[in-house]
Amino acid sequence: MASLGSEREGWLAASAALGEAQGALVGDSVLAACSIAYLGPFEASYRQELVDGQWRALLDATGSISSSRHFDLRAAVGDAERMQQWQLQGIPDDRVSTENMLILEETAGDRWPLLVDPQEQALAFTREYLGHDYIPLKATSAGLSRVLELALARGSAVICENVGELDGSPALTSLLDRDVATIAGTRYIRLDDNQVEFHSDFRMFLFTGLANPHFSPAVQARVKLLNFTVTPEGLEAQLLALVCKSECQKEEDEKHRLHR
Repeated sequence: MASLGSEREGWLAASAALGEAQGALVGDSVLAACSIAYLGPFEASYRQELVDGQWRALLDATGSISSSRHFDLRAAVGDAERMQQWQLQGIPDDRVSTENMLILEETAGDRWPLLVDPQEQALAFTREYLGHDYIPLKATSAGLSRVLELALARGSAVICENVGELDGSPALTSLLDRDVATIAGTRYIRLDDNQVEFHSDFRMFLFTGLANPHFSPAVQARVKLLNFTVTPEGLEAQLLALVCKSECQKEEDEKHRLHR
């Protein structure tokens, strides 16, 4: 017991933190659900304004639901090892990019993700994330429908670039509806005016290089819009991470080794 006495302060601090977390569990769960559902299209400053301003004020108004003083979606639903793996695969080392990946994984089976990525950082990461096992496409490619049919039947991942504002591609527009039906035990999805066999492993990632796209409400309702645009705050966070890696390479290498 005497040998364990040196751990007393650490245990007391951990116990106090756990008690605080338990008291804030309901509020944090509400904020996490709202963040996953609504924060994707916005940049960092507006996300912070929503979470710490409007949403927290609504929780406080109930008088019975409390949340953490410094809510962070990464701490609420993220896995430290998984997030470290994303960084090793090349995701930008800033809060918004990590939050976007958490939102993407939490809603993977809901709607196809549409990534606003004018600097193509998310595009480079997604290629690494998929292990280069994907079919590259452009929204203006000839024979788009035929390639999508093959990918749907085989369960391949598809990266579709240059989607613009999704007003000139009937094939993509119809696919966004995810109109899936089961006929004689086989699943089919509507593509254009045809019923195409649908493999459950099929995934599609849509990318637009437009810096300020204007998607109609109908399009936004059918995709998971994620904004990977690099803002000055995001660029500052990425540069700070690069400086740390450069100045403290030994510590960075040890951190990566421990997370493998």
